[in-house]
Amino acid sequence: MSIGSDGVLIVDDQIPELADKIQSAIKGLGGERIDYIVNTHWHFDHADGNTALGPEGATIVAHSNARQDMADGRHHRHGDRSDTSNQPYPADALPELTFERDMATAF
Repeated sequence: MSIGSDGVLIVDDQIPELADKIQSAIKGLGGERIDYIVNTHWHFDHADGNTALGPEGATIVAHSNARQDMADGRHHRHGDRSDTSNQPYPADALPELTFERDMATAF
């Protein structure tokens, strides 16, 4: 998490049920709202919070392959659990900034 004059950034927003706790913790540290979410990958325990925080206006950033996996819904094995199926994410929960190899901002 990063809280600064240019906004609040979090990495991996976990699951929707934790969104209120995450936002409360950020407010407790002096932040207002989540401005940016970086998804390291598409697994539900890293990115399903997008469904709660994306509609709140956060800009979501991820690799283009992760975005495609979120849009399609994917199956994956998680630890010792059986295969877990993700449902396709709604449009407001998908990363809107993606990258292939590099990402840069021109100032």
